[in-house]
Amino acid sequence: MTVHVKLAPSSSVRFSDDGSYLVSIGRRIALWDVSDGRRVGSAPRFSHPASADFSPDGTLLAVKNTSGDVLVLHVPDLEMVMRLSGSGIGEGTAIRFAADGKHLVDGSRAGALMVRDAIEGSTVWAENGPFVFRLACARDRATWVYDRS
Repeated sequence: MTVHVKLAPSSSVRFSDDGSYLVSIGRRIALWDVSDGRRVGSAPRFSHPASADFSPDGTLLAVKNTSGDVLVLHVPDLEMVMRLSGSGIGEGTAIRFAADGKHLVDGSRAGALMVRDAIEGSTVWAENGPFVFRLACARDRATWVYDRS
């Protein structure tokens, strides 16, 4: 069976690891149930969202904006769990969940590469250096690679 999802103009989209949800980021952050193509929720207002990632178990969604702020939301109701400040971090790589689903991995143009607790907001590891261009991980999220200037 083919299901069609009619998205509003979006700058970014991402599927949950199991393929059951799709998030679209444009003027608003919308969550879609892929099995029937219906929108199941919209996130609270969040200025200039740029990237998103689902936790491996699909229960959390992290959205990063162009200022480096990160909104962590519960799936599927999109209730806010945590808002992490991007102050001093700024724009940069797409946000990604670590394999444990409890930590967020993030890089910035300011040169910060960090791992933060998605629930408490604390920084558990950080490295500073030149601009972080790209951040990627293997499918199991156990192996990471990043690219600096």
